[in-house]
Amino acid sequence: MLWIIIQSYKNNLRRYAFAIIALAMATVVCSLGLSGVKLMSNMWRYPFTASAGGHITLRAVGGPMLGPGGELISYEKTYELVKDIYPEATFTSTLAVPGIVWFPWDSKYFLKPGGLVGRKGGFDTWYLNAPITKGNAVSENNSGETVFTLVGRHLERGSAPMKIPTRVATYAVVDGQETWNLVGVEEQNVFLIGTTGQPADDGLQGHLEVVQQLSHTPADRVTSVGVCLQGLQVELDDRVEMLRALVAEEMPGLRVATVDDFGEYVAADLVPLRDAAKKYSPVLLLISLQVVIATSLAIVHSRRQELSILRIIGFSYRRIWLLLTLECAFSFFLACALGLAGAKVAAYLLFESSAVSLAPFVYAFLASLIVSVLVGRRAVASSVPEVLRNA
Repeated sequence: MLWIIIQSYKNNLRRYAFAIIALAMATVVCSLGLSGVKLMSNMWRYPFTASAGGHITLRAVGGPMLGPGGELISYEKTYELVKDIYPEATFTSTLAVPGIVWFPWDSKYFLKPGGLVGRKGGFDTWYLNAPITKGNAVSENNSGETVFTLVGRHLERGSAPMKIPTRVATYAVVDGQETWNLVGVEEQNVFLIGTTGQPADDGLQGHLEVVQQLSHTPADRVTSVGVCLQGLQVELDDRVEMLRALVAEEMPGLRVATVDDFGEYVAADLVPLRDAAKKYSPVLLLISLQVVIATSLAIVHSRRQELSILRIIGFSYRRIWLLLTLECAFSFFLACALGLAGAKVAAYLLFESSAVSLAPFVYAFLASLIVSVLVGRRAVASSVPEVLRNA
């Protein structure tokens, strides 16, 4: 029986190839459609992930949820606490240091709570970085250089790199308490290489190591630690509550905040955007399933004559039905797998993320299998003279 199945499939491979291509394309369209709708409904997350450095942020209790300020925390201890719960995650660390920054376009100095902000990690992930409006971005290519981007401003005068005089607060421990000192700090020059469109207070953003060096901050001390998962639209599961319980027990001085917490805290009007995927996803799925079902019907119908010939030469009804079902199942699985792979490639080229919805793969395969079983049974059960007469 296995030899017959293999030979039958090889003889009909060209016929199945067109169906495989059609089903694969339907899977690609449906996967990209669902992922696109989900991505658009989650684009409100972008400013928060870019500012916080991840989907989950850990920082000291008592400080703000976003932006500079708050006590320093240990990156190593925080990382060791989180890595077992989120082994697939990548981590970012951010340090915000007060400073007095000279803005050439205003011709005056400004005291900024987050005059210099340094970050490590996440430079190759688009949703962790604010969009560059002019000039160049801080990246791994200029790691270790005293280069910064400016949030919320444009290079109105001159061109990058622009020299920016600054007085960066230095790290100090007074009576066992960590603090920042701006008294007697010498002026230093940093270089502005680009500006970003992120809506936030003016502040220079660069590499963590550079900011730590300028402020004499120990390498392990940061303002916040970000936990970055794959894809902007990733769903946060019950592990968030596990992390909160573990932090409350092991490091009670830390607060765990998710990107969804930021959205609810800042703008309750963003809730309808999160519900958009629930409204449009079934429509996209139904359209793709129509293509899947039509293709499956065409496959089964095209095999009626050959199946009848098998009945003439002595094959039983059940064996022919099993043969057809296995051939269709393999073809549909191959088509859906190719479609899923194509969707991942297309998503990476379009969104720089290979995270796509798996629902089309599952639904398309199940729908095709059900059609082949039900319609194939009727096709096999049809009388031989009728099939040959209408073939």
